[in-house]
This record gives sequence, C-alpha cells and structure tokens, in this order.
Amino acid sequence: MIIGVLKEIHPGERRVAMAPSVAKQCLKNGDYVFLEQGAGVIANFTDDQYEDCGAEIIESAEKIWEQADVILKIRPPEENLETGKHEADLLRKDACLICLLNPGRNPDLLKRLAKTGGTAIAVDAIPRISRAQSMDVLSS
Repeated sequence: MIIGVLKEIHPGERRVAMAPSVAKQCLKNGDYVFLEQGAGVIANFTDDQYEDCGAEIIESAEKIWEQADVILKIRPPEENLETGKHEADLLRKDACLICLLNPGRNPDLLKRLAKTGGTAIAVDAIPRISRAQSMDVLSS
C-alpha cells in the first residue's frame, strides 16, 4: 500500500499528518510512504528525516494524489491557490482520504468528495469511546 502525506495548504496550519517515527513503522510493516516535499518542515521535521526512515520525497501534491492508495492530511481538502485546483477533486475512485472533515459543517465538501467515488474518512467523526481513544484526534 502507498501512503501519501501532503503538505498542509491552509494558512497558519503548523502540523503534518505523519511524523518520521510513524513513517518508519509503516515502512517496517511493508507499506510505502510518499511525502510531499517540505510537508514536515513547519512541524520541525526535515525531508532528510523522512528519507532516513525510507520514505520517498515527492515534488508535487498532484503526484501523490495520483499514486497513493491512502492520502493523509490534517485539514479538510480545500482550494489550492497555487494550482487553482480543489484538493477534493484529486481524490481517485480507488483511493482513501483520511483527515479532519467537519462533516456536519461541510455538506458541499462531502458532495464534492462523493462525486469522485473515492473513500473519505473523517477522523473528527470517530466516536469518543474508550475503544477508539487511540484514534481520537482530540485526545491522542
């Protein structure tokens, strides 16, 4: 499986969806990790740290959207002002996007994602129960 990690484009966002230590574990499990160039820099992780773990640095977000089976982001998909494309429109039919989606507040985004035929998992909609605590974005 190819896991793609994107650079956040929302102004002021300082997080990255995967730390190098997690990338290392994914690679150990037999997955491939593609990281958009510079994705971790704002969170104080260098591209070299990811490469040292075995992740592959990819120049553009579009290439990751084209190749990854699973796409990881922090923020919901939005219009990329540099490319003029909406991130949601890049989701492939056979791919899965995992991120915050705020589904109750973003019906238009959900419709846009549904049109792609891909799968989107809203981590902010995972129930806040003991069993799922490790996936709870508010406490994990």
